[in-house]
Amino acid sequence: MSGHDTRKSSERASQRYAAFTTRAHRNEIHLQLALSAANMICFDWDIVEDRVARLDPQTMDLTAGETFNNNFRAVLAAVHDEDRERFRADVGDALADPDGRFETEVRIRNCDGSTAWYIECGKVERDSQGRPARLIGVAIDVTVQKLAEQALKQARDPKD
Repeated sequence: MSGHDTRKSSERASQRYAAFTTRAHRNEIHLQLALSAANMICFDWDIVEDRVARLDPQTMDLTAGETFNNNFRAVLAAVHDEDRERFRADVGDALADPDGRFETEVRIRNCDGSTAWYIECGKVERDSQGRPARLIGVAIDVTVQKLAEQALKQARDPKD
């Protein structure tokens, strides 16, 4: 291969890389807009390492620690007392399900003491031996809808 051919090949590779980078950046922007518009976060529980992270739609960074409960026990502790056992059972069902489908509705106690309602859905990823390795999914904040439902119910039946 001549020097000219090598240069052309290198230029084509650079152009392909630039096009790929542009597409990846656009996809990230689209994802960020969709998550923000739907009031959603993505979550990723590494079951083997017991680490929970969430994708913050504002920064598109996976975060853990102070801003979110970073292991399953901490997540369980944030779940409303009345929802905790059902939530645990829903997670257990997903881990046992060969399809690994996860779906639940749960109340979470925020750091400020307020309660938020989420619909969560996701999928269990398995390792090469078929053991649960990750649970990834989305959590949709439905707090506004739940508060509106409660207000409507109270307006219809003020005895509650």
